[in-house]
Amino acid sequence: QVAFIPKTMIGDAGVATVMSEKKGVVFGDVQSFSKKSVDRISPVCPHFNQCPSCHFLHIDYAHELRIKTDTFK
Repeated sequence: QVAFIPKTMIGDAGVATVMSEKKGVVFGDVQSFSKKSVDRISPVCPHFNQCPSCHFLHIDYAHELRIKTDTFK
């Protein structure tokens, strides 16, 4: 089943709460991490965890570009 959990990345592991489900796709919210990706960086914005706007501040720019490029292949 496909799950969209904002502000996570490949390599993260933890607990998430299901917020909604539509047509077999789950939308969740992170509650805690048991393991964080080795590629994760500290976001420069102090509001990153509370603000719903920025999705890639926890990923370095080069990695962000690779993710976006791979998405559109």
